Amino acid sequence: MMTSVIKLAESVQGNIPDAYDMEFGQMVEIIYEYENNLFDMVYCAFQFGYLQGTRRKKDEK
Repeated sequence: MMTSVIKLAESVQGNIPDAYDMEFGQMVEIIYEYENNLFDMVYCAFQFGYLQGTRRKKDEK
């Protein structure tokens, strides 16, 4: 059974260290940049999250 994307995202709420979490201003920046294109908005947020994850992994070494 495949886990819901929403449930996976909700499962980490409150567990992401501040240094790697997305800030409100960053969300607003994405919203304004891609306000007419929901796909690009979601994809940009995904890419940002991936970047933050790779940064965290590098910092843990």
